[in-house]
Amino acid sequence: MSIRRVVVYGDGPYDLGPNLGREVAPDQTYALPRLVHRLLDEPSDTFYAAEIFASVPPVHGRGHKYGRKAQGAIRQARQGRYHAAVIVIDRDRAPGTRKLRPLQEARDQLQHQGFPPCAIGMAVEAFDAWMIADGNAVKAAGGNPAKTHRSPENLDKKEGTGGHPKDLAMQVFGGRDRVAEKYAVVAANADLALLERTCPKGFAPFAEEVREWIGPVVREESGA
Repeated sequence: MSIRRVVVYGDGPYDLGPNLGREVAPDQTYALPRLVHRLLDEPSDTFYAAEIFASVPPVHGRGHKYGRKAQGAIRQARQGRYHAAVIVIDRDRAPGTRKLRPLQEARDQLQHQGFPPCAIGMAVEAFDAWMIADGNAVKAAGGNPAKTHRSPENLDKKEGTGGHPKDLAMQVFGGRDRVAEKYAVVAANADLALLERTCPKGFAPFAEEVREWIGPVVREESGA
C-alpha cells in the first residue's frame, strides 16, 4: 500500500496548528487537516502537511490575486510531490464571489495540465464557525456546550463586536489558550452531517469539494 500525501492550506494557526510544513499522520493533525481526513472516510495510508495560504507567492501574470495565489499553491503541491491539495480561506465579510470564485476558476484552469487535484473551501465568516456548532464536540474539547450556536454563519459582524464566530468561540472555550489543540479535538469529534446542516454556505460545499476532488485520489490508491 502506497502512502497518499495531501497538503492543506489555511488561514492561520487555530485551524492548522503549529507544525507547519511538517508531514504527519492523521492522528497528529490539527483541526482543518483532521476534518479533511474525516471527510475522506479516514484512509489509513494518507498523511497531511499544513501551510499558511497567505504565505504562498502568487504566480506572475495577470488575473485576480487570490487566483494567482491558488495556482501558486497548486504548483507548490506538485513540486512537493503531493497527491492532492486543499485550500480553505475565511470569508471575513467579503462577498463570496470576490474570494471563492477566483480560487475555483484558477484551479479549474490547471485541471488537465498534470497538477494535483485541489479542493477549495470558504468558511463563513471564519473557520471558527465550524468549531462552535456541535455541543458534544465542544464538550469533548473542554468548552462550554451551552454557548454553541446552531446557525454560526449568521454571525457576520466585524470581529471584536461580539457578533463574529471568533468572538463566540473565545466565549465557548474561555479565551485563546490552547485553541488550536481544542479545535483539533472538536474536529475529531464533530458530527459532520450536523456541520453541513448548520454551515450550509461554507462547510457543506467544502465537504462536497473534498469528496469530489480528493476522494478519487484516495480511493484509486487504496483500490476501493
